[in-house]
Amino acid sequence: MDKGIVTGLINNRRYLIRAWFLHANYDSIFKLPKFDLYFGVDFWYNVRFKSFYDLVWTEIISLSKANSMAICLVNIGLGTRFISALELRILPDNMYTIVNSSSSLTTYWRLDVGSLSPINLRLVMARTLPSSLVFLMFVDSRSQNK
Repeated sequence: MDKGIVTGLINNRRYLIRAWFLHANYDSIFKLPKFDLYFGVDFWYNVRFKSFYDLVWTEIISLSKANSMAICLVNIGLGTRFISALELRILPDNMYTIVNSSSSLTTYWRLDVGSLSPINLRLVMARTLPSSLVFLMFVDSRSQNK
């Protein structure tokens, strides 16, 4: 397991953490890797590619429990693990208040429902809540700019 420790966080604040992966056959082996991504000791995402130029991303919203957190790339024996970019964004205290020290949110699916206005539909799943509850959130960027 390759473990990256992210430091300099503010304790007890919510963060959006986004991981990006783009293989592009950088190692000239012509084999797409598969590996798992863990957030601390908790499973986060199965990293899989459809092609060498498939941009894979995933995100999680979590509460920092200390001034550091571990992002782990777990070898499952199917190629070399790598990460192209890791983004961390601190969120306002009033956003995603369902996220606490015992539950995080991961993006399950995001889609634009065809609106001509800047309204997006986000489908997020709280993976640590009972019965895998699903939340639909309508985000209207027009109201955020006021």
